[in-house]
Amino acid sequence: MFITTENNYDELYKWLKEKPTHVQISTFGIYAGILDTGKDMHEIGGKYASQTHFFLDKLHEQENLRVHILVGVSQYRSCKDKGKTHCQDCYVTYGKQFSRLLKHAEKWPKIEWRFADELHLKCTIFSHGDEERITNRRILGGGRNLTDSDWADISFELPSEMTPELQGYFNEQWQSGIKVTEENLTNYVVTSYEKAFGPS
Repeated sequence: MFITTENNYDELYKWLKEKPTHVQISTFGIYAGILDTGKDMHEIGGKYASQTHFFLDKLHEQENLRVHILVGVSQYRSCKDKGKTHCQDCYVTYGKQFSRLLKHAEKWPKIEWRFADELHLKCTIFSHGDEERITNRRILGGGRNLTDSDWADISFELPSEMTPELQGYFNEQWQSGIKVTEENLTNYVVTSYEKAFGPS
């Protein structure tokens, strides 16, 4: 069991040293120091340096490694009148999270990125072998998202007998996810707004 974010990443780095062929990550939201403008806070260093940024760098650098990251997002809600009245500030803030997601995908283009709503699954799957024949699979599950948050939470390695079922569940969510592109993200934001307030 891994209680802190640091413990969590330390374990994942150990797994990465075993040279997996495929890493799949599901997270609700993501933040690795990339702003909606594209500015990389990691370049400033110090307190702005991000463990998540370091980890994504390592995934991106490793040769012969396929990486899939599925990011859960929420539908638009306004702070006013329990979401029934438009708030410009809420809408701008909502749009910025999708701009950040796009900038993350642009920062690490070798990673395949998708997003989905109604997704709260947090897991990291390390697989060895090809699609037809997996020789080893390890899964870190629990409540940790792909961020540097150190709120009270845990992560833990699942026993081997549970990995095929969770792998299948991840695959289902991945297949129904939407590829992270500027067009897809823009359409999602507009559609989510229209669901709340109707066509503008």
